[in-house]
Amino acid sequence: MNSNLCNYEDFLTNDYEKFCELIHEKKRIHRKQWEFYVIYENIKKHVKSFDGKKGLGFAVGSEVIVPLFVKLGANVTASDLDPNDPSSVAWANTNQHMSNGFNKYFDGYIKKMLFENKCEFKYINMNNIPLDLNGYDFIWSSCALEHLGSIKLGLEFIEKSLACLKPGGVAVHTTEFNYLSNDDTLETPGCVCFRKKDIEQIVTKLSHKGYSVEIINYDRHKNIVNDHVDEFPYNGSQHAIFFEIQNYDVMKSHINIKLDKYVSTSIYLVIKKPLNLKK
Repeated sequence: MNSNLCNYEDFLTNDYEKFCELIHEKKRIHRKQWEFYVIYENIKKHVKSFDGKKGLGFAVGSEVIVPLFVKLGANVTASDLDPNDPSSVAWANTNQHMSNGFNKYFDGYIKKMLFENKCEFKYINMNNIPLDLNGYDFIWSSCALEHLGSIKLGLEFIEKSLACLKPGGVAVHTTEFNYLSNDDTLETPGCVCFRKKDIEQIVTKLSHKGYSVEIINYDRHKNIVNDHVDEFPYNGSQHAIFFEIQNYDVMKSHINIKLDKYVSTSIYLVIKKPLNLKK
């Protein structure tokens, strides 16, 4: 993973193929599947083994990496917004809320008893993380923090979420990234698109507080797939486009998307809490 942006070349690696085998999915040129891949790979690189580790996922919906981490031996806290919160209605209606359940993974992917023994569920507002939620070896969120109401709130979440880590723990967060502009960007109550300067702001702040943030590479090769922009109704997201290296449909790739008048892709951040940092 040379770039922190969703990158066509990542889909061509043996590691990506092995990940898809782990989650029982075909490879697709799709940034959501890529987000799960980079979250898994970066956490695995840090924790080495998931066996006995504690993980916390924010706004997980029914993400496949929840049962994946359990299957690999971790104890997982899966969280999402309270279903009684009005903001959760749209997510539930599109089967993207945790209340829709993980039943589709049982038996064929993971034994229900194992999953229920090693995974607990909590309703958490990402703008108000409980103070007693701590001691985790790893935490993650997949394209969730851009929905917290503003750029400021999204950056605050990244910082506050680190209190959930025990010293030596790691956080991996993915979010929307404005690929074409470092100035004008999308900022609405429903969704924001972070600029390079927003990412650099939180990296600088966390570094000054003693956290270790992996260097971010914003570059990626220019090619027909990396440059293609998926537009509403987002064919790439509506169809499970199976990836075949010699026979792909670039018009159904889903690496960049049009959000209003902006072009967004996914970016990931890897943040480590030093052993001597107690807060």
